Amino acid sequence: MKSRVVISVLAVIGLVALSATAAQAAGGSPFPLTSFFVCQGINGDPSGKTVRVGGSVLGTNPQQATLGNATLACAVAKLLDPKTGQEIIPNPGNLNSTGLKCYNVMASRKSDAGGLPPRLDITDDLFPGGTDQNVPVSSFQYICSPAIMTGH
Repeated sequence: MKSRVVISVLAVIGLVALSATAAQAAGGSPFPLTSFFVCQGINGDPSGKTVRVGGSVLGTNPQQATLGNATLACAVAKLLDPKTGQEIIPNPGNLNSTGLKCYNVMASRKSDAGGLPPRLDITDDLFPGGTDQNVPVSSFQYICSPAIMTGH
């Protein structure tokens, strides 16, 4: 179980690192992230693609990273204050973000989806052929917020 959490966290770090690389390629600077993300465990097929990571503020820039199975799917989400029902605004100052900070989630199993866990078709640029089909979704694991990260 602990290794699965570590793999999931590494997947989110990879997502952030690849986003930072894309931001640098597009203009050399971070950009405002104005959404929260919710992340759930998935059991996707392996990509097998090899990439080089560059420009990550996390300081982890592998020169040869082979992508294995997809283990985490994150989607844009609206967060509400449970007491007031008001929307929590991510990055209200519209500041340039360098990544995401993700929090473990402790939540009831009850959801608004009801029934069986969903299966998704997920299209991304790192999967051969573009679409990983019928991917099983498991537990709700993280809520991620735009963040500004600086090294020491």
